[in-house]
Amino acid sequence: MKLNKKNILNLKYKNNPDILLGIGCATHYTDMFLKVLIKDFNFFNKFKNQKLTKQEIIKKFKFKERATNVFLPILIQKGFLDIKNKKYYLTNFSKEFLLSSSKKYFGNYILHGTTFILENKLYNNIKSILKYDKSIYATENGNWIKNMQKNPNFAKSFTIALDERGIFLANTLVKKIDLSNYNKMVDIGGSSGIYSCFISTYFPNLTIDILEIPSVVSETKKLIKQRGFTKNINVITGNMFNYNYNNNYDVHFYSNVLHDWNLKDVKKLLKKTYKSLPKNGIIIIHDGHKTIKNNPLSLLENDISLLMTTAGRYYYDFEIFNLLKEIGFKNIIQKKITSGRSLIIGKK
Repeated sequence: MKLNKKNILNLKYKNNPDILLGIGCATHYTDMFLKVLIKDFNFFNKFKNQKLTKQEIIKKFKFKERATNVFLPILIQKGFLDIKNKKYYLTNFSKEFLLSSSKKYFGNYILHGTTFILENKLYNNIKSILKYDKSIYATENGNWIKNMQKNPNFAKSFTIALDERGIFLANTLVKKIDLSNYNKMVDIGGSSGIYSCFISTYFPNLTIDILEIPSVVSETKKLIKQRGFTKNINVITGNMFNYNYNNNYDVHFYSNVLHDWNLKDVKKLLKKTYKSLPKNGIIIIHDGHKTIKNNPLSLLENDISLLMTTAGRYYYDFEIFNLLKEIGFKNIIQKKITSGRSLIIGKK
């Protein structure tokens, strides 16, 4: 069944495809992190009985901060670390199986030689990111963003892939917002336009522009036309970092955009939105937003993929809250969606 304007309202899921969201973005990256930490950093033996803050961990092991923000939630989710009062410590599981002084040590098994033959490149890539915040993969194959800009075939296939995931996420997202009192929305970096299609279906009085780079626009226009939304949704070409919104929109919508950029660039985008919004206009950020503990493994695996291929990562919810407050947004709220995703909404 092809998705269109008529059947969006009746779309229902019998099962939750969360496990597929992880498979689509990872190849046992989480396990490889453990191997790198054991072999190259002697992480568990050096950690032992200490209780360390994130910054103390960074200093002790000489990790880069972006990578640390990605792997600490993974170690918690896997049961290797825990946290209390902002201090991390080894779990009893780690003390029993990952300290070389233990009679039940599993380290040599984890580092079994045949694994390196099969996974040497991935291993070295993770080590490089931890030490230098540089991805060997991105250096050799090109940054993900550059590939999107320069390779139309890659841009098309990636847009279609994200569209399939977007149907599931948009179906939940749209039921958590009320845009009935707003007039015009810009979907910044809107990819296939799937989120705009759902929003337009539920709020037909809202006019929507999707802003995308040239290599994506043709595929976006094609999908919007196929689904019957050309009257409500327009596709425009531009770069979100320098596009002039001219105060035309009372809603700025970012879906799965901010995680591709470092904090400096994220702040730049949010400042631009704040300046461009009219009074009482709103920003809606839909993304994976991590908490210190209890994150879905699918989200954490996707986070490693971002670490490998972009300048960004999934940000903690409190990081986005703090940025919005610093810039000037008020009445900031968060609404949980599914699979570790949420909406963070602020008003000017």
